[in-house]
Amino acid sequence: MFWFPGDPERLQTFTVGGEGSSAPKVSASAASVPETVVYEWPMPRGTACLWMLAVGSGGGGAGGFQSGAGAARGGGGAGGGASLSWRIMPADALPRVLYLVVPYGGTGGTARRSGYTGGAAKIVTDPSSSAAAATVLASGSAGGLGGGTGSATLGGTAGSGASAPLSSQATLGLLGLWGGVPGGTGGNGGATGAGIAAGLFGSGGQWCCGGGGGGGLTSGNGTSAGGGITGAGPFPSTSGGVAAANGPDGHMFTGAWQLPLVNYGGTGGGSANTAFAGRGGNGAYGCGGGGGGAGLQIAPTGQVSTSDFSLTAHGLTLNTPITFSAVGTVTGLTTTAVPPGTGLEYYVVNVQTNTFQVSLTPNGTAVTLGGTNAAVTAHTGGDGGRGGAGLILIGAM
Repeated sequence: MFWFPGDPERLQTFTVGGEGSSAPKVSASAASVPETVVYEWPMPRGTACLWMLAVGSGGGGAGGFQSGAGAARGGGGAGGGASLSWRIMPADALPRVLYLVVPYGGTGGTARRSGYTGGAAKIVTDPSSSAAAATVLASGSAGGLGGGTGSATLGGTAGSGASAPLSSQATLGLLGLWGGVPGGTGGNGGATGAGIAAGLFGSGGQWCCGGGGGGGLTSGNGTSAGGGITGAGPFPSTSGGVAAANGPDGHMFTGAWQLPLVNYGGTGGGSANTAFAGRGGNGAYGCGGGGGGAGLQIAPTGQVSTSDFSLTAHGLTLNTPITFSAVGTVTGLTTTAVPPGTGLEYYVVNVQTNTFQVSLTPNGTAVTLGGTNAAVTAHTGGDGGRGGAGLILIGAM
C-alpha cells in the first residue's frame, strides 16, 4: 500500500458515510440494488502516476424469524463482504477528469425477510456508461450478498462474499499494475442457539469480512447471543449482542494503521422471546451487516372504526418499524416483502399504552384501515444490519 506523508491532499478518500454508517438508501426501480453517489475528480496538475483502490459495499443482514411462543426460530444470516481492487498506472493514459462511483451498503431485512446485496465501486471516464471500456477500476461486478432469513427449523444462510474482481471489468485501466481480492462470507444465523461468527479476514485473506449471524430460539423459548467477528493477529475479536440486545456495529480498526482498510462487519443481534429481539449491527466500510435475532410475533387487532391496533401493554414506541405477514379481513395494509426505504414498510405512530396506529413514514399520517375488525400478524424487532458503504481511495503521484 502507498501513503503520501506530509501531503494529505494527494491521497483522497471518497465514501457515503463514516464507517459505513450512512442512512440506508435503495433504488426505487430496483430495490435489491443500492443507490450510488458520483464524485467528479479533476486530476491534480503535475500528476505522473495514480494509485487507486475501489472497495464495494457489503450485503445487508437478514431479519430473524418470528412466530408464536413454544416453537424453534432461527436467527437471520449475516451479509457478505465486498471485493476490492487496486491499480497503479500512468496518468497520461487517462483523461484529466475521472468520476468516482461509490455505492451505499445493502439494506438489512426486516423480521422474516432477507437482506439485500451491496454494490460495486468504480472509477470511470463516463458516469452514464457501465461499459468496461469506460471503466478504469472496478471493485467487482457487485457487492457482498445479503443474508437469508431464518425459518422455524433453520438459521438463515449467510450471504456470500463478492466474487474476486476481473481485469476484464475495467479494460481502460489495463495499462498498469493491478490486483484484487474477493469478499468474506458472513456467519449463518443460529438455528436454536448462538449465531455463527464471521472471520475478520474470511477464510482466505479477504479484506472485507461478512457480519455475524443472529441468535436463534429453542422450542422451549431459550434465548441466545448473536455471532461476533473472530479477530486475527493484532486485530481483536468482537462479540455479538447478548440475548435481546442489538449487535454492535462494525468499526474501522485504527491502531497504528493510516489507511481505512481493516474493517469489521456488524455483529448478530441476540434472540428474545418477545417482540423486541436484537437487531444486527451495521457493517463498516465494505463489510456485511449482522443478522437479526429471532423473536416473537405479535397479534394486535385492527380496529376499522378508528384505524387503531389494540394490544394490551404492547410496549411499542414511536416510529418503530413494523411489517405484516397476515391481515385477515382488515384492508388498507400490504404484506409485500420489500426492503426498508421503498415506501411500503410501516412505522408505529400515535402510540398509547394499549393501542397504536401505523404510517408509511416516520411521524407520518396514520394509514386508514378498512374491511372488518380482525387480528393481524405483525413483526417488529430483529432486523438485519445494513452493509457497510463502499469506499474509493485515489492518490496522485
